[in-house]
Amino acid sequence: MDALFGAGDDAVEIGPEAVRGVPVTRYRLAVDLARADAALSAGVSVPSGPYRSLSRLPAQVWLDAAGLARRISVCSEPAAAADAQVWSIVELWDFGVAVDITPPGPDEVLAPSEAYRLAGEGPPG
Repeated sequence: MDALFGAGDDAVEIGPEAVRGVPVTRYRLAVDLARADAALSAGVSVPSGPYRSLSRLPAQVWLDAAGLARRISVCSEPAAAADAQVWSIVELWDFGVAVDITPPGPDEVLAPSEAYRLAGEGPPG
């Protein structure tokens, strides 16, 4: 989801669909990872690969009538053949449900690579 901070104005409307029964409009766009990285204090974690193929990642977003993202999909391996690409997909629902969340302080936010290092694990993949 952090990659969407790199979204520009190149979105192309694909058309109407439904996500979990909610009417949405599907858009195709490219995310600029340098822009996303600059917008987030912890930066953006990306897959390995040549910079040219990773600098702009293909993405799709499904927005409802209120402009809420109901589904977000980002291709993490854009240089791969079309039948071998890996897309990360997240769906969001239950907007407006009351929750009690205490956000972390600025000194508690880690880049994903640092969190994996501290946990003694390698990044997923």
